[in-house]
Amino acid sequence: SGKVMFVRDAEGELHVVKPGQPLPAVAQPPSESEAAAAAAATAGEQDGFFSESARRTSQAVQPTAAAPSAKHPLLTAARAGDDAAVRAACQLDPDAVQAKDHLERTALHLAAYAGHSSTVELLLAFGAHHSSLACDATMPIHFAAQTGHIDVCKLLLKAGAKINSRGTKRNDTPLHLSAFKGHVGCVEYLLKKNADARLKNRLQRTAMDITTDDHIKEILEAA
Repeated sequence: SGKVMFVRDAEGELHVVKPGQPLPAVAQPPSESEAAAAAAATAGEQDGFFSESARRTSQAVQPTAAAPSAKHPLLTAARAGDDAAVRAACQLDPDAVQAKDHLERTALHLAAYAGHSSTVELLLAFGAHHSSLACDATMPIHFAAQTGHIDVCKLLLKAGAKINSRGTKRNDTPLHLSAFKGHVGCVEYLLKKNADARLKNRLQRTAMDITTDDHIKEILEAA
């Protein structure tokens, strides 16, 4: 935001650096596992999740210099599952949980997609809304279901997310997304929580119609 910076020193400790204060010796580049986590969270926007029209609209409204919220350190911390940084960012700026990136994703969306359940729980405790809308009206539970993160789905449903929520790209429910991606355990969990297997998307297809996994087909047929 131009007011403060979040910096890790060479020992990995997080520092909140205010204007005029000297910077500590910075940490080493992220490990392969950290880089992989960040890449996984980013992959959603290249994975057919958002419609092209939503992408173009979100890019068209961006000013030449990105809005401060688009670069908020909380988004980076949530994407990486860095709970210490998430806590520090939320304590310093309670409104940070509402910050969004260029695809309207909040920190909760990014943490849900990457499967960081402890980060999701922390963000919810700091007031992140369980059903914030990203592009195409996608919610954190869509992100969690698409990537098969059952623990995250549990946390979001407990917080009040709706099991049959729909995005506007294809009118898919979390069950559609989980079945399409072949996440057997997540499909079973969503059905246990009363996901409606009869619901059809914009193309008039149920979750069973769009999955290629025979085991999931059997589960959905039984449901």
